[in-house]
Amino acid sequence: MSENERMKEEQLTQLLRICGRRLYHSSCAGRTQARVLRLLLEEGKISQREIQERLNIQAGSISELISKLEGKGFIRRSRDEADRRKVLLSLTAEGRRAAEKAKARPDVTVRYAALTEQEQEQLQRLLEKLIDGWKEDGMPESELTLCGTPGMP
Repeated sequence: MSENERMKEEQLTQLLRICGRRLYHSSCAGRTQARVLRLLLEEGKISQREIQERLNIQAGSISELISKLEGKGFIRRSRDEADRRKVLLSLTAEGRRAAEKAKARPDVTVRYAALTEQEQEQLQRLLEKLIDGWKEDGMPESELTLCGTPGMP
């Protein structure tokens, strides 16, 4: 590999890292937390299992997600009066404010607003081609799962 080719590869890798970090933090972590907050706002009290099932979140991911929301002071745990074995989650006052804010924000984002529709389609084709090449090189299926939910091409 020539020096020029190596530099191009490093630049592409760095750009993809920046984009990946931005997309992960803006869509996965934040959006999933917002979905949980909105669900709690609608339902009042609900079990962790029900949140997991209704939002299609993997078991390992839901525990971490709930811990983060609890650490931020957005949710609290309490025993179900009807079944003391069951723990219910509900919003704190701060969590209610965050949920209202999340509810007001539309799910449709402007992440790709800098690209025309044609450029977005071209980017999608290029990324799918890149992933297909990685699959051919042996990329494991486990790497095709993001945000705790399967859904990659």
